[in-house]
This record gives sequence, structure tokens and C-alpha cells, in this order.
Amino acid sequence: FLSTYFFFNLHSKTQINNILFLVSAGSWGILFLQMFLGYGLLFKKIIQHPIPYLHLPLIGISFLLIAGGLITLFKLISPVAIIFLFVLGVVIFYWDWIKNKHTYTSKILTFFSNKKPYEKIFIGILFLFLLFLYLNNIVSFDHCSTDDFQGYWIFSNKMLQTGYLPEDPFNIRKNLTSLGGLYFIQTFILVFFKEINF
Repeated sequence: FLSTYFFFNLHSKTQINNILFLVSAGSWGILFLQMFLGYGLLFKKIIQHPIPYLHLPLIGISFLLIAGGLITLFKLISPVAIIFLFVLGVVIFYWDWIKNKHTYTSKILTFFSNKKPYEKIFIGILFLFLLFLYLNNIVSFDHCSTDDFQGYWIFSNKMLQTGYLPEDPFNIRKNLTSLGGLYFIQTFILVFFKEINF
């Protein structure tokens, strides 16, 4: 487990670097969640219909994948376009947060004020447990030495270089893994980072 891995080896410079890597990866993951929330909020504004807040990230990523499909269709994918989409989603999220800050704050305070002390303790423990699971799954320090790492990023790189996903009917990896928008989502990683981040 991470707790044993980190806290018993803090004297090592490598372990400290790993903790910094974990914190930075976790922070970027939260920014990506905010981007998806931003697009969910945009979709909610477009349809003018109430949507539960917890559904917004799923709607946001669906909305983003539709946009990605359209810009792929017209061969417009580029680092500038991806960065623009990322920043736009985050800006929409913070714009909504600032606009409705008092509403969100009052809802959170009302939620906690109605809870008994043991319920608050349980919620705190649950939050810490979920945070641990999140951080434990967002990065991996151990990799399979026989895996072909370059295969995970080749199509996302092709999209950024050519503006779309070129036809390649005889590529078995592409035929098995190209559905669902994975390569488009991975371009958001590649415009900010390299394939190897450690």
C-alpha cells in the first residue's frame, strides 16, 4: 500500500519525488474533473433543464467527446485546440462557482449542520478513504517491463500531428481500442506532458 511505501521511506530523495509526483498528478486529475464539470454545466445551460450535480461530469465528458468527434471529422485537432477546450471547460466551472458561490456554500453548510457528530466523523473517514483510493489509482510507480508503452500513445500523437485519426484498417490495436474516444481524451495529457512523466 501507498502508506507503507511512502511513510517508511521518506528519507529517500526518490520517495519524496514520488510524493510530489503523486500530488501533481492528483491535482491535474482534479482539474480534469473541473473541466468535465464545466462542460456539464454548459450543457445544462444549453438545454435549460435541471440536472443533478453528480451527473454533470458524465454529461460533460460526453459533451466533450461529441465536440472531439466533430473537430476530428473536420481534421481540426491540434495542441492549440486541445488547450483551448481544456481552459474553456475549467473557466466555465470557475465562472459558475463564483456566480453561485453563496448557493453552493449554503448547501454544504446546511448538509453538515443537519448531521450528528458521529455522522460527521463517518463522512470525514469516508472522504479520507476515497481520497486514498483516488491517489492510489491515479499514478503507478511499478510498470510491467514487457509492456509496449509506446503503443498506448501512438494514436493520440497521430491525432495531434495530423489533426484527425488517419485510416489504418489493418492495425489490430486501433481496431480493438479506438472506440469510445480514448485517444481524443489522451491528447489532453499529451499537450501538457510527455509520455513518460517520471
